[in-house]
Formats: sequence, C-alpha cells, structure tokens
Amino acid sequence: MCSNKIWIFGVLQCFSTAFICSLTFHATKLTLTQVVAFEDLSSGMGTAAMIAFMAWLTNTRFTATQYALFSSLASFGRTFISGFSGKMVEHTSYFQFFLLCALLAIPGLLLLFKMKKIEGIEISI
Repeated sequence: MCSNKIWIFGVLQCFSTAFICSLTFHATKLTLTQVVAFEDLSSGMGTAAMIAFMAWLTNTRFTATQYALFSSLASFGRTFISGFSGKMVEHTSYFQFFLLCALLAIPGLLLLFKMKKIEGIEISI
C-alpha cells in the first residue's frame, strides 16, 4: 500500500475544499466549473485511496465484517455531522464554513504521521 498517495490525495482534498472559498470573490461559470472539476477529481482520488487502504487493513479471514465496519466508520462523519452544517452556515458565511472545513482536514492529515508506528506503513513528504 503506497501511503504517500493517501497523504497527497488528502492534501488535494483539503485544497479543493478551500478552493470553494474562491467562489466568494470571483463567481463565474468558469470558476464554478474549475472548482467542481477539482473537487470531483480530488474526491475521487481520495476515495480510491481510502478504499484501497481499508482493503489493505482487513484480515482475509474476516474481510466482509471488517470492511463493513471500516466503511461504516469512514462514513460516520459525513452522515452524522453533515446534518448540522446548515446551522453552521446560518451563523457564519459560506466562505468561513468552507475555510473551517478545509482546516478540519489538517488533524486528519496529521494522524497519518502517527500511522508510521503501524508495521508496514511508511509515510513521507
């Protein structure tokens, strides 16, 4: 498993979320197209790396159960916390909301350094 890709794709997802803030300053059809294309591309790469990583973590004897648990855990934040995002936008602007979302990716990226302790995973910048 090439964990460098997890790091790179995570950084790209962080930047793509922050890139949405640019629509506040320069909202044109071209900018919107660029933002959506970059977001879709980085999201797809990050999802592929996450699926590969979860598949790598699973034990072959318990593949179905472990993968189901990993994928449920991975989607927990997306499904549970997203319900509160509307309230967050009511109290802030879209710029602040997407900037906060980009900043919240940083702790997750820093956790990748902790994973160096897991045997077989090397993460370098």
